[in-house]
Amino acid sequence: SVTAPALGVVTNLTLAGGQQVNAGQQVMTFISAEDSWLLASLRENSLGVIQSGQRAEVVLDTLPGHVFSATVRSIGWGVADAGIDPATGLPKTTSAAGWLTDPQRFPVQLSFDEANRPRGARYGSRAAVIIYAGSNPMMNAIAWVRIRLIAIITYVS
Repeated sequence: SVTAPALGVVTNLTLAGGQQVNAGQQVMTFISAEDSWLLASLRENSLGVIQSGQRAEVVLDTLPGHVFSATVRSIGWGVADAGIDPATGLPKTTSAAGWLTDPQRFPVQLSFDEANRPRGARYGSRAAVIIYAGSNPMMNAIAWVRIRLIAIITYVS
């Protein structure tokens, strides 16, 4: 008998009726529906103005046309190269070739506002993110228009 730790969905189930498994053996993936958050990989040259608690807006490709309110929950302090480093558990990044290296990307976790949580979003889906990191009304207005244009374009692409 298996009890879910929260409300959610089971996917990737690899069991048949009557099959027995050992404790700790992975046979399914559980995705919680109670805590909605997004992990955005942002360039390191943007991190200096981002802080926990800042307001953000998100457009999910799986739910085109909708803009979801979010808040910056946390900012990652380290990454490793290529995937997840088994020794440290840090997310790995890809390296770029060429004269100029691309800025490193760090994980920034966003929490969706409870009143405007995305319903029906898929785990691992693509997203566009705007974080309102400053008090510049002109840049905030441009960002506000940009994320709404992206919401419209997701219908077409």
